[in-house]
Order: sequence, then structure tokens, then C-alpha cells
Amino acid sequence: MGNANNMKLRNQRSIINFLRQQPMSRADLSRRTGLTRAAISVLIDTLLGEGIVIEDQLVTGKVGRTSVTIKLNPEKYRILSINIARDICSVGLCDFSGDILMVEKFPQKKGVPAIQMLNCLCQKAFDFLKEDGGVDRLLGVGITAPGPLDSMNGTILKPSNFEDWHQIEVASYFKERFACPVYIENNAQALAMAERYYGAGVREESFLELIVDTGVGGGLILNGKPYKGIHGYCGEIGHTTVNLDGERCSCGNHGCLELYAAIPNVLRSAMEKDNSLTSWEKIMDAYEEGAADAVWVVERECRLLAASLTTMMNLLDVGVVFVSGELLYKGAFIFPYMEQLMKDQMLGHRERAIRICPSGLPKESAIIAGTNLVLEQYAVCFENNK
Repeated sequence: MGNANNMKLRNQRSIINFLRQQPMSRADLSRRTGLTRAAISVLIDTLLGEGIVIEDQLVTGKVGRTSVTIKLNPEKYRILSINIARDICSVGLCDFSGDILMVEKFPQKKGVPAIQMLNCLCQKAFDFLKEDGGVDRLLGVGITAPGPLDSMNGTILKPSNFEDWHQIEVASYFKERFACPVYIENNAQALAMAERYYGAGVREESFLELIVDTGVGGGLILNGKPYKGIHGYCGEIGHTTVNLDGERCSCGNHGCLELYAAIPNVLRSAMEKDNSLTSWEKIMDAYEEGAADAVWVVERECRLLAASLTTMMNLLDVGVVFVSGELLYKGAFIFPYMEQLMKDQMLGHRERAIRICPSGLPKESAIIAGTNLVLEQYAVCFENNK
């Protein structure tokens, strides 16, 4: 009986994970899970009874047959998502289906104590819950922040150019104020995990998520699961060396990719050549027009990123890179160039294919990523706690 019950819970967990991607009919769930229609109906009836899922829309099938799609019940729970970043921090309130209900953003000012920003985020989170009436339905708090960080203990460690947040115990701060679980993950890995369910990674078993903005980070999905390494440092592509004689990075290494390819550092190089190139958007606009200085800046950025990505691909052998962050702007102009650079450099390049694609996550991707952290753990805890 125990084994049968465990199997039932694992199957319910599988259904929940599929419904996180999109509403599905019982027939669709049967095909995706490999379970019989009868078994699916029993499982769905249980989840309907618990209010975890609801029936959604009528769908017309072959020969006039109709079926009803099943989706997660958005009103079952509320989720708080906190994004801590070098430029702008944000807090969002989401429903159980992952849809964003409210968002507020706060500019991050250097030298301002981290506790001051945490207090702003926390107060706004309380305001959201009060306005929504969802205090009693709060499922959890998902936090994303620049790495490296200690996700087990909820502490931001020593990210580059983020000194005001070094060794800040973020998770414990929110645990003391909200009666729910709190989860924290570095922003790149959190985006990779969200890409798997809500973005372009739905049909990919293994991929690298590359984020390029105020820093450079990477998140990994290998064989359908997040891969973080033993201590949680896996995927830190921003701290791979691209210049052996380069300056010392705050991580302790020399010539790290982030020192050259993070957008603020790109802008410094660009403005030395043309002081009108004050943003990545302006650089790409000028690149599109063929401006020589912009072409030099963009091609250098592509070479730097391709060099580190080639190293990652030679180590991990994944075939897809999804790009997030500022590099998305007019990325179609440069992704093929980066692909070609990598194909020329990778081991076995004649037999291997590499694709560099834009992330498929919606605009508020950081909020979605934080929400997904809670939903990921809910699926695990659902099975463990039953």
C-alpha cells in the first residue's frame, strides 16, 4: 500500500509539473505521462477535490468530441517573488499558476545599506498581500540575486561590484517576517529553471542560460534537471578567464569574462571610442547602421562571450544557449555571429551543432524566476508531505 501511495503522489507531482507549462486535457496528460486515461481521471479528481487544479475550457477534438482542459487553480495560493540586482530591485506578487498580479521596482543606489532596500521590498510585499487579501494563502517567497550565493543558508556571498550585499543573510530576513518557506537562488540559475517551464527551454533537456547585464552569469539544466555543482558555483561563466594578464577580479581570479563583457564595462570601453555610446541599445543601433566604433565594440563582445561559451560547451556538451539580459536587444544581429565563432572553436565542431537563441521568458523574467523557485519546491514538498 505504501508503494502504491508513493506512486500516486509521484504521478500527481508529474501532473502538476506539466500543468505548470500550460493547461492540458486529460488525454494530453495521459500522452505526456504515459498513464492510462482512467488513471489520469482518478488523479485529476483527487487534485480537483483539493482545489489544486480546476477545469478550464472546452476543447473540440476529432469527430466532434469535446474535452475539458485542466489547469492549476490560480486562486489556491499566492507567491512573493523578490529580485535583488545591482541596478534595480523588484518585488512581485504572483498567483499559483505563475501569473504576475502586482510588481514594484526600486532603484539600487551604491552605498545604501542592504537592510534599507530589504525593508522597502518587505513593506511593499506586505502592501501587496494586504491589497490582494492573500496573506492566508501565501505559499512561499522566492528570491533571486547575483551569484555566488549560498542557497542552502540563504546568504549572498561576494558577487563582483555588489559589496553592499556581501554576506547578507537574505533568506532569514524574510523567514522572520513571513510564515512560509523562503528559497533563494542565483539569478542565472533561477532563470534557467524558469526557462524550462515558461520559456524556450520547454522542449530542451539540456541547455545553458546566459545572462549578460550588470554582470555575466550562467545557469545549467542537464538532463532535465538544474545542475549547480557540489557547492553551488557551477555555471559561473562570468568568472572564467579570458585574459591571463588581466586585472584581478573581486572573485580572486585574473582577467575574468565579467571584467570585460558585463554591460557597464562594455560601455566604458565604448565611450572611450565614442562618448555617444552610452547604452547597449545605442551601441546596437549604431552597429546596425555600420558605425565602425560600434562594430568594434560589438564584435569584441561576441568574441569574448564565444570564447567562454566554447569552454563551457567543451566541458558540458550541451547544444543550446538561451540568452537573457540586455544582450537580447537586437540579438538577432549577433547570435549567428557568436554561433559561427563557437563552431570554429569547439572540439568536434563538424559533428556538433550549437544554437544561440533568445530567452522565451516574458518581460518580467526575474519575477517569474523567483515564483518558479517556490513552485519547484512545492512540487517536491507536495510529494514529501502527503
